[in-house]
Amino acid sequence: MKKILVLANSFGEDCTAYMEKMSSELYVRNLYVPACSLEQHSEFIERREDAYQYQKDAVMIGDRLVSANDAFAYEQWDYIVLQQVSFLAGKYDSYYPYLTEIVEYIKKVCPQVSLVLNETWSYEKGSTHEKFYLYGNDPLQMIGQIRQACERVAKENGMPLIRTGEFIQRLRQCKAFQDGSLCRDTYHLSTEYGRYAASAFFVRFFGADVSPDFMPDNAQADKIRIIQENLIEFERYE
Repeated sequence: MKKILVLANSFGEDCTAYMEKMSSELYVRNLYVPACSLEQHSEFIERREDAYQYQKDAVMIGDRLVSANDAFAYEQWDYIVLQQVSFLAGKYDSYYPYLTEIVEYIKKVCPQVSLVLNETWSYEKGSTHEKFYLYGNDPLQMIGQIRQACERVAKENGMPLIRTGEFIQRLRQCKAFQDGSLCRDTYHLSTEYGRYAASAFFVRFFGADVSPDFMPDNAQADKIRIIQENLIEFERYE
């Protein structure tokens, strides 16, 4: 069984929500602070602050917050996934020096772990997110800058890149999802389809099969099938 820890925020919740429901081969936990940037993660780690919800299936485990420092020691993690907060994900300068500080600490306390970078998605057209102006309120500009920044950062740090944002963007081109049903508020992923897509993409990235039996509540089988078909096509492209 592969053990995966995601150091993230609400976008990490979206990516991990259904992973264990989709695959019994993966053990997945998410460290959650709302809208947490790499700068904030670095500060929390430095201060050993009990700032995080420790989550399974996007739900907090227990009744107290934990430090990332403690969570790194909870398991013999195979992978730790890092990501920048969504509104800064396309801003290259926002990654440093904070990513370097986090990576150096993790390598010291988890020498066995493989570090991975997650590429987040752009906001939807017409999104109400207060930071969307940083990308001219343009989803294509936003995903383009995110892709460019993440590719550069991943290469500089020798990390594999989970191209979640590009997969979500691909699905948005499908007629079935042009109604905005991949998001619940124009930036967080919907529980029916968006979270399914991101979780399935993560499951496949880590080499596991997606269970054909799992379907989120209120999801339509034809839309789930479209996500699965596009996942196969995306893998062929990759």
